[in-house]
Amino acid sequence: MKIFLFAFALFLVGTSISQVEFTSSNLPILIVETNGQEIVDDPKITATLKVINQTEERNYLSTQEYTFEGLIGIEFRGNTSQSFPKKSYGFELRDSVGENVNFPLLGLPKENDWILYAPYTDKSLLRNVLAFDMARKMGHYASRTVFCELVINSEYQGLYVLMEKIKRDKNRVDISKLNEDENSGIDLTGGYIIKIDNPTGTFCSAWEPPAANFHIQFEYPDCDEITQEQEDYIKDYVIQFQDALSLQESNNADRSYVQFADESSIIDYFLINEFSKNIDAYMLSSFLYKDKNEKLVFGPIWDYNLSFGNASLREGYLTSGWQSDINEVPWWWNVMLADPVIKSKIEERWCELRSIEFSNKSILNQIDAYSELVGEAQERNFKKWPILGETIWPNYYVGSTFEEEINYLSVWINARLAWMDKKLNCSVSENNSIEVFPNPVSSELNCAIYLTHETSIWMNLYDYHGKKVSSFIENVTYPEGYWQFEWQVSHLQAGKYLLKIQIGSSEIQTVKVLKL
Repeated sequence: MKIFLFAFALFLVGTSISQVEFTSSNLPILIVETNGQEIVDDPKITATLKVINQTEERNYLSTQEYTFEGLIGIEFRGNTSQSFPKKSYGFELRDSVGENVNFPLLGLPKENDWILYAPYTDKSLLRNVLAFDMARKMGHYASRTVFCELVINSEYQGLYVLMEKIKRDKNRVDISKLNEDENSGIDLTGGYIIKIDNPTGTFCSAWEPPAANFHIQFEYPDCDEITQEQEDYIKDYVIQFQDALSLQESNNADRSYVQFADESSIIDYFLINEFSKNIDAYMLSSFLYKDKNEKLVFGPIWDYNLSFGNASLREGYLTSGWQSDINEVPWWWNVMLADPVIKSKIEERWCELRSIEFSNKSILNQIDAYSELVGEAQERNFKKWPILGETIWPNYYVGSTFEEEINYLSVWINARLAWMDKKLNCSVSENNSIEVFPNPVSSELNCAIYLTHETSIWMNLYDYHGKKVSSFIENVTYPEGYWQFEWQVSHLQAGKYLLKIQIGSSEIQTVKVLKL
């Protein structure tokens, strides 16, 4: 029997790049040709894009039937992620004179701005997609996504995710267009998109509110289009919101801040960030928007590749604890989360979500569906980028297979849900924080558990007549953390068995195991 405890790790391991023979896929295929040019961070270079997406058939690289074929402007995107060999890209669709062209790529609502996200440090490949899916189930806009495989200049690049770039659009952030001549009255009140993030660019795009410990960037209108009146208006609106929060801080019953910010978005933004334990929560890539004559709305969510237990930083690997207590969050959140009304509504909303959208079964079924969808492509991806079993900063858990990465994600989510249920007084928690794989099994049986506290474990294997055939663990105490157990069962006869797992004095689970 082998037992592994995966500890804190903070280093990046270099890796070789393999060539992959790629001819067809069950996923859409995107082909980019740069005509001898090198893709850089800025500016975008002109290239061609061909999209193969035979929705009812398998996609073949050799086909001459494209669902899109045209010019694009393409560049690298991301910050830290640009240090990885597998790059993410931003691109826009263009016509022959360089003007933007709107098109419904891979069945998504038509637009011209898109992102090809490259899962790399997230070896489950799913975290961003899962978080966006959860946000939409909560009733909010989040970037729509499609898994695909990418080829650039005849070289296979791996599994990618086509994503909508956050921008003002009736099918994205649906707020009013703000023209340059709208500088007074109701016209001036929207729409705006701003973002809390590290300061970059010009003064216009990186503003520090008074007495703040963070910077705000202006996303829409951008620096080339926003007028001085519009810039002054949204800055003043944020200051009014802060002033109301200051009153709330001195008088918990004031609540005038909800005249400036949408209360339901505050609650849901908190819950999605805390459920996923996003280590960048509240302080990086944190968008807000405001429509005409409307309040400030928190969202859309963005950049969740270092969530769901994927990071050794800021206690992101723990299934316990509030990320709002760990991160150096904007002081706004300290005030809002101390509001007794907000506290009560957070508990009510969490229990409402847990009954359907955030049920263990719903989330784990979605993970299973995603992992099955990318099952074929992930093998090629990890042949191109052989990083399974390696620590890629800032990984906490390092699985040796894609299946182990998926099981870690599932176990972590189960444990996180149970912790939040307890803290938010919600009694719907499903006692199901154990994964057994593969099942059916031929030689090596694995069991993954995430312990939320130090406790003892028993694991025994029985045949269907109730006879104990193997005693794996007998009353051994393990500390909090992720544990993976492996046993050789090749000597057992083929047939059905029962794996009984006891955690602590009362929690007992029985898993049916089929031995091949």
